[in-house]
Amino acid sequence: MPLFKDLMSGLQNHLSNSDSSIGHIGMAVAQILSAKLNPQLEKKLEFDYDDNQIYRELVSLETCPTLPDSSAYEKQSKNILGDSPEDASGTSEPVLGKTQYGEDLDSDDDLEPLGEFEDKARPTEQPASYLGECMQGLMSADNPEKVESCLKVAPTLIRRSRVMTEEVSVEFAKVLLHMESSVVIENFVLLHHESLVSLLVVSPVPVAQYLCKEFSARNYNVRQRLDMLDALAASAVQLADPKAEHKQKPSNLVEEMTTLNVGDEPSEPNWREIVDRRIEAKTRRFASASHTADTSVANRFSAVAGHFFFPLLLAVRNGEREYNPFNADTILLVQYFYTLGKIVASAQNCLLAPRMASELLQVVWAFRFAFVFRCYKELAVQKAVVFCITMAIMVTPVQDLLRNASLTEAHQYLLALAGTSPNPELQEMATKVLSYLQHQVQIGMKSKT
Repeated sequence: MPLFKDLMSGLQNHLSNSDSSIGHIGMAVAQILSAKLNPQLEKKLEFDYDDNQIYRELVSLETCPTLPDSSAYEKQSKNILGDSPEDASGTSEPVLGKTQYGEDLDSDDDLEPLGEFEDKARPTEQPASYLGECMQGLMSADNPEKVESCLKVAPTLIRRSRVMTEEVSVEFAKVLLHMESSVVIENFVLLHHESLVSLLVVSPVPVAQYLCKEFSARNYNVRQRLDMLDALAASAVQLADPKAEHKQKPSNLVEEMTTLNVGDEPSEPNWREIVDRRIEAKTRRFASASHTADTSVANRFSAVAGHFFFPLLLAVRNGEREYNPFNADTILLVQYFYTLGKIVASAQNCLLAPRMASELLQVVWAFRFAFVFRCYKELAVQKAVVFCITMAIMVTPVQDLLRNASLTEAHQYLLALAGTSPNPELQEMATKVLSYLQHQVQIGMKSKT
């Protein structure tokens, strides 16, 4: 029998053991099991033991202990609780009730009230006063209170200590980038976003180059890459328009993507209002209400726009040969397009704006024929592409619209969306952008004549 052979091989292992007690256990088990496996054998397996106590204990395990008769428990329960109120009242035996034991059972005077634990306030950490102290506090992973207090004052310290920030900006960005989201810290995502944006506003060139380079690196997850893109887009808007400070919030693309299939659109890039305002500005009216001219503000982003835009393009192009940060990830691809579009829009009226617009459209078309071609049929990606086209049209001078081959291809793409898209909202977007493009082309043709 195979089982009997396995039993003998196991016995051999026990007998070869240097511990004699293990050998005795193996012999006893083999003797008992062999008798159960082959009860018809005339010559049974038997061993001589120095101590028969082991054999007796193992043999005793063969017999299952019997439970006592349940009637004894029933009788005992009748004596304690009684079968009925009538029986309980008629017996002289004590009955378990509130009158006899209630005070002892309900007494909890010896327990410490829970409120005393809750009233004890946690020791508060003093907020950091210097940038170096703030960086050290953010790296104190074993002290959540210290991390929280430093993260709350980080944006203020960064903007206040501009000279010091420029010296340690990249190191500070590394610390922020590798911080893990914590549920202990209230508003962690918002504070983390504001700190990264403050670094980019105070020291735009080194921090932007660092984030663009790290965007295509391997050792980051999707959430960290989205943090980089959110910070780059928000800081570009703040540098172009200082009035937009403290109005930018990190995007929640996960929630936006879940609502796209039911007809909602991302609320972050409100580009349709931009198109409507531009059409309204170009429309001639016989009379209009007087309004006060807005105060002009210098565009600080014009001097650093190239450091935000081109490294982000090159990082993806150079990384395609070794590592693809998107890997057909729709959420990351959509945010990547929106970030590029916002950077281009923030560079309006800059010398690099036309070139950036042309490069933006080229990278959009390059993705169409690359690994993410199947993603282009998704509604979120199509909206992001239309947004990029709109930003490119907005910053391109009207006299250059006809000479831009990428805009000609964009015109064909918008026509296809407006005519064949199954989504009515996307059709409306494409139609509005087409109207704006045709209006700009007409102005350019008139300027030539």
